[in-house]
Amino acid sequence: MSTQTTPEQYLEIERKADYKSEYIDGGMFAMAGAGGSHARIIMNAGGQLRQQLRGGPCEVTTTDVRLFIKTVRVYTYPDIGG
Repeated sequence: MSTQTTPEQYLEIERKADYKSEYIDGGMFAMAGAGGSHARIIMNAGGQLRQQLRGGPCEVTTTDVRLFIKTVRVYTYPDIGG
């Protein structure tokens, strides 16, 4: 039987953790590190997206920004966010 974590418990644990984890509807999942090729793809895609959004109300963020998707109860660190 698995233990369910509340969003509040997840945030408390995540703030103190030495590594990032995602929260998906009650479960916590450690995130794997990315390799060099993955990082280059993200940088290139983020740069292109930033150019397209220039002058508008939106901005591009990196994996350091945690997002909450309320409709599916997910806290995640997307490769590119905004």
